[in-house]
Amino acid sequence: MADLKNFLSQSDVAALKAYVQGPSSQARADSTVLLHCTHSNLKNTSFFELRLDRHMTILSVKEKLKSHTGTAVGAMLLQLKDLNGTVVATLADDNTVLGFYSPQDGFTLHIVDMDPNSSSADGWLEDVSKVKKYEISEEDYNQSTWGP
Repeated sequence: MADLKNFLSQSDVAALKAYVQGPSSQARADSTVLLHCTHSNLKNTSFFELRLDRHMTILSVKEKLKSHTGTAVGAMLLQLKDLNGTVVATLADDNTVLGFYSPQDGFTLHIVDMDPNSSSADGWLEDVSKVKKYEISEEDYNQSTWGP
């Protein structure tokens, strides 16, 4: 195995760290806001820096979030939280544009899933212990086409 001690010098590491932690190199419109996203049923999952346009209607925001979380648009209640985690607005009117609520970079959109039968309820999307595992005896495995 190659000696990794000399793979990158300390100055290379410092330069890489500055690059990674520096400002995004992607061009961004003035109307774009970077929001974190959390979900009431997904305790171990969050989405960082979702790029949303302040001119999007709340309905459009919900449609975009559906692709990330799977929660139906009609079952979403959106809350806008500030940098301290305090709810500053409930985004209830689907026809209002996001910018009306004055979101700032780093704020959080929290999705409250109102569907009691949601597939994400009770940790079903995160807790693999809730999923029944397929089991096969060693004898059946050895007789199978994929066995030894």
